[in-house]
Amino acid sequence: MASLEILIQGYASHRNDWIKASSTVCLIRTADGKLILSDPGCNRSFLLKALDERGLATGDIHFIFHTHSHYDHIALSALFENAQIISYDSGLLFREDEMKPFPLDFLSPEIEIILTPGHCEHHQSLLVQTPEGIVCIAGDIFWFWDDETELAESAGNSESVWSFDTLQKSRRDILTRSDLIIPGHGPSFLSASLSSAS
Repeated sequence: MASLEILIQGYASHRNDWIKASSTVCLIRTADGKLILSDPGCNRSFLLKALDERGLATGDIHFIFHTHSHYDHIALSALFENAQIISYDSGLLFREDEMKPFPLDFLSPEIEIILTPGHCEHHQSLLVQTPEGIVCIAGDIFWFWDDETELAESAGNSESVWSFDTLQKSRRDILTRSDLIIPGHGPSFLSASLSSAS
């Protein structure tokens, strides 16, 4: 069975006229030894430190999974010289200048890629079967500002949304199919806690 670890908890805060943000970064180890990194973000020093603490080099990663195209999620993807990139918008797997379509369950039997539009038109998430239950790496289908404390209120937040109705549909799908949700920014939470509060 796969194991999953949050390397960096994503953050997002307002700083005068700027927003300071970088995405949550997760490391998945499949049963057959693949290393998958989700949304490597844009904070280079945090990411390299997190990898180094685990004895990993950039060349050790087999796949980079992008939930969507926003810079705060994908900026550091080119650091991983041996990784194939699973794209968010075209259903293509990239290896340097080569590309090919992929089935949504190609990573392993315990990992499923699901399409979750709403925050933007092209968005995907990962469902990972782990010993602790089904974990969803949700990207920005759910995300929270650093000063938010009540997840139920944040669940209805309509900022930065391509289609709010589509977003709500993707959220409902995630909530019914997973036990733990890892948002693009902010702390992970049990899906039951948000389902009961909605």
